Amino acid sequence: MERPDEVFSQMLKAFPFQPTIDLFASRVNAKLPTNVSWKPDPFARYVQAFTVNWALYPFHAFPPFVLVGRCLQKLEVMGLQGF
Repeated sequence: MERPDEVFSQMLKAFPFQPTIDLFASRVNAKLPTNVSWKPDPFARYVQAFTVNWALYPFHAFPPFVLVGRCLQKLEVMGLQGF
């Protein structure tokens, strides 16, 4: 069985871009060095992903399931699309 980090690395190979920021992360589960946490965290670049302009960064997002609809709405309002 593959480790989650190995699966994430393989997943990145399938996309034409490399994300530079991990939205909805914590210091425990962040997959990228730059991340956005839910609560204040000294290791996070930002706090609260919905306050960040997602158009500025190629990003990785694995939000809590309850926030998926809100994320899709933000993408639509900003005119962004995912891969």
